[in-house]
Amino acid sequence: MKLLTRTRTLLKYTAILLTIFSALWTACPAQGKSNSIALSHAGRLDAVSPQASQALSAARGMGMDWVILEVDWSALPRLINGAYNLNVLTAAISKAQKAGLRVALSIYGAPAWAVDRDGPNPQETATLVQALMNAAPTGIQAIELFPEPNTTAGWGAAPNPQAYAALLHAVHTVLQQDSPDVMLATGGLALQPDPTAGKSIPALDFLQSLYRAGALPDMDVVGLSYPAFNPETNNPEAPEGLFRRYQDVRLLMLNNGHKNGRIWVTRLAWRTDAPNNVQDNWLHAAYQLLHQQIYIGLVAFDGLTPPPQRPVTAVDAQGHLTAQFEMIRDTIAGEQPTLAVPSSPWDTLMHRLKGVIRNQTIEKDR
Repeated sequence: MKLLTRTRTLLKYTAILLTIFSALWTACPAQGKSNSIALSHAGRLDAVSPQASQALSAARGMGMDWVILEVDWSALPRLINGAYNLNVLTAAISKAQKAGLRVALSIYGAPAWAVDRDGPNPQETATLVQALMNAAPTGIQAIELFPEPNTTAGWGAAPNPQAYAALLHAVHTVLQQDSPDVMLATGGLALQPDPTAGKSIPALDFLQSLYRAGALPDMDVVGLSYPAFNPETNNPEAPEGLFRRYQDVRLLMLNNGHKNGRIWVTRLAWRTDAPNNVQDNWLHAAYQLLHQQIYIGLVAFDGLTPPPQRPVTAVDAQGHLTAQFEMIRDTIAGEQPTLAVPSSPWDTLMHRLKGVIRNQTIEKDR
């Protein structure tokens, strides 16, 4: 009798595990998608940078899946009839496609004529996105709107979650009509805004206001933007530290019925004045934490093209690869001394399953 009971128990737990494995396995291929457990890797770059071509080659060399092309709206040339000249941008998108990279566009810097009292005009923004999609109908897989919209610097006016929700809805409506497979990411919310960014609203408060404004159906992805961490003083694994604020964001998502949504870390950077081995160790520790969270779909390293506005660059002003290129490449490849490398689909599956089990207390009964 005891043997029969044990056999039934074993069969029960085997069935549960097989169900979990089946769900995870079928989710793996669509990297970056909201129903995927596979962590995608991206790099941010200026779409019109003189080093854009070298940066795209570097992205592929680092093993990245995506690039986030930053588009300065105010700098886009316009023709006499009001249409945009998008030749430089579409050339960069084409190069990314040829390199086997998926493309997200990050739109920022609305021109003065497209900004109302509450911020960028929703319809003008939607018209721009439609023009971008028409120019590269198969080359764009995601759109990020105004990174760090919870700051004056990111939004172009006093941050206004209700206005941002209206803008998300206008753009999402256009995408649903013409490009339903293109994901819409809330502009990476600044988790610790720069003091020079002007007025700001805490990321959690801003996100909660978006939900209250009815933006849930228009948010395929919740983006998070980190500041440039100091590898010598910041411990990514500190339970109450800034790095792990993604856990608070996830809880807020669950509390608002956004269980199927995913988080994208749209900007990850660190200070490069620390010794290279310190940078390397910090990056591996930070990356492994992100890699283990089932609800994080993408991490974007900032950046690929040179400063002055980037703390990290994989390609310098002369087009040469930097030490950070090697660090990011080795981190993505899993080349580090203290943790086993998921070297096959099965290993990757098991590695991510650990994240599911560890985070089940967060997901339970939500």
